[in-house]
Amino acid sequence: MSVKHSILAILASGPSFGYQLKKEFEELTVGIWPINDGQIYTTLARLQRDGLVEEIDEGEQKMVRLTDSGRGALAEWMSQTRPPATTDRDELTLKVAFALSRPGLLDHTQLLSLVDRQRIDATA
Repeated sequence: MSVKHSILAILASGPSFGYQLKKEFEELTVGIWPINDGQIYTTLARLQRDGLVEEIDEGEQKMVRLTDSGRGALAEWMSQTRPPATTDRDELTLKVAFALSRPGLLDHTQLLSLVDRQRIDATA
């Protein structure tokens, strides 16, 4: 499961700062995947370096938001299937949670298609 893509999915709802990203990630994964501050900030630095997020000035806090390239990378990840997880950290489960909690990320038809493709790929 990708911290990078999870952060992009959280940012799809709007700009955020590091602590808020950590809190939303942990709430969404219901404690199955604890994440530390270092992972968040290191990943944010890489995302910014790669042009997927950009820093915005919101007073005292450094906030980040998705760029168009970040939206593209997120859309690509959301549409991809992966082999079933062998741990509790299943990407499909995370994608479904993001799709249900972030209106506009995937519509109902896209979500059903993703689940169907994942099921077919898992049995192939």
